[in-house]
Amino acid sequence: MSAQPSSPVRSRLARFTRLVALNVAILVGLLLLVEGASSFTFFAKAIVESMSASPSADRNAGRLHTAYDPELGWANRLNARVPGAYGPGKDLRTNAQGFRGARDVAAKVPAGKVRIACSGDSYTFGVGVEDADTWVAQLSTLAPRLETVNLGVGGYGVDQAYLRYLRDGRPLAPDMHIFAFISDDFRRMLQPQFFGRSKPLLSVADGRLVVGNVPVPRDDPASLSSRERLTNSVLIRLRTIELLRDAMAGRPHFPVEPVAPVATEVFKSLAETSRAQRSVLVLVYLPVRKDCIGRPNDNLREWLAATARRLGVPFVDLTDDFRKLPSGKLDALYLPESPIHGYFGAMHYTEAGNRFAAEKLIPRLEAVWRKARPDRPDAFQPSAPISP
Repeated sequence: MSAQPSSPVRSRLARFTRLVALNVAILVGLLLLVEGASSFTFFAKAIVESMSASPSADRNAGRLHTAYDPELGWANRLNARVPGAYGPGKDLRTNAQGFRGARDVAAKVPAGKVRIACSGDSYTFGVGVEDADTWVAQLSTLAPRLETVNLGVGGYGVDQAYLRYLRDGRPLAPDMHIFAFISDDFRRMLQPQFFGRSKPLLSVADGRLVVGNVPVPRDDPASLSSRERLTNSVLIRLRTIELLRDAMAGRPHFPVEPVAPVATEVFKSLAETSRAQRSVLVLVYLPVRKDCIGRPNDNLREWLAATARRLGVPFVDLTDDFRKLPSGKLDALYLPESPIHGYFGAMHYTEAGNRFAAEKLIPRLEAVWRKARPDRPDAFQPSAPISP
């Protein structure tokens, strides 16, 4: 039987253990204090920089290439030119119709071409990349018989993208309409404003879509610019917000019920519009970074797939294609945070990310097209072999 330590020895051992624990606790507390002070210092610095910056410095708010629109809240300026908008050589241009790119779109589809209108938000518009490097432009690069039209506008929700298509896209009589979205585009439908900018608000009454908050109130650009910078670039960086966001990232939590009625009617309306024009509608889900490292929106994606099946509308979800990539390759598809891209800009696709999305879309779009239009099976003939 082993001998037990004497009472004085046990007492000294207990005091030593408490002393070690106390010193460890003090050390951890000091580290947390230093980390907190450092975070607060950078937070305060960001506030000062944000509030003192000129409106023209706020690239991600889109002030350089958007303007007030009484029907949509805001829309791309016509014939906008922003050299180096996203860095050296990464210019931003819009045509005379307010579509991304320099080339105007003719009223009639050019002979031998298949016109694809692409609706969406900043992921479709292509924040962070040059005109030719958006996934929309890359579709026509990969398959030259396609004439793609970029109707994307930064900050749009599903509601605004829908309304813009009816006004600006439908008159183009496209052969195919890609209605693209990210998860947050559905949340934006519930809000009369997006980061201080007023917008229309859709609702459903007697089974029909009703457009409210129009004409959209005109906001003061000077006050909005500082408010947007404070929200976009500063408050979202608080570590408490990051912790809450990370805690939510591991489980599906998207509130589908509030957005389902309006989203369903939007999809139904788009399907009816496409059938009337003999156009092919395709719904496309574009994964954001958090879709690839967690599953916060899986229930939304499941609802979208089920709703599309019920309505008989093709649905393409690129999330699994992105998730299959190793972390190094995945990181290369998303922009890093930088003074040019900012916090929200860093969520968007790089040139490689846009290219990857386009390459994964092409075969799926072709399959949909061949089924809907067997009379023109060669529309998606590639200019070169597409990466598997």
